Amino acid sequence: MAARIVVFAVAICLEAGHREEDRATWPTVGNLKAASAMFGLTSPRRIDHILGRLVQIGYLESRPSPVDGRVRLLRPTDRMLDHDQNWLTAHYAPLACLFGEADYRLPLARNRQFQQVQRGIATGIASSRSTPASR
Repeated sequence: MAARIVVFAVAICLEAGHREEDRATWPTVGNLKAASAMFGLTSPRRIDHILGRLVQIGYLESRPSPVDGRVRLLRPTDRMLDHDQNWLTAHYAPLACLFGEADYRLPLARNRQFQQVQRGIATGIASSRSTPASR
């Protein structure tokens, strides 16, 4: 189960951190496998099975890159992003109860911009895969 959660989250984070000019940030199967490997929870073959299921149930799409048609990019669907919004809300609601709703109004309002930014930096995937010279 943990592997499914990691693959789900990594797919969303990769898309959120995707910069067209930097191929290292592209949400490809290879980049997803590399990022997921940092967690040490599953094998590349198991990741393929999880991705296949996410595509099958309509959570992920695989499309050719507009920059390089040989490369396929993974893209979370609105259905997947809605599910992720539910997850964010469930995790920010207790913080709002403890520390005040004003500080957590964006995630509680299911703000897509907040989701995009939060997911873009949440796991540090891009920075952990950068070279020492780029740090």
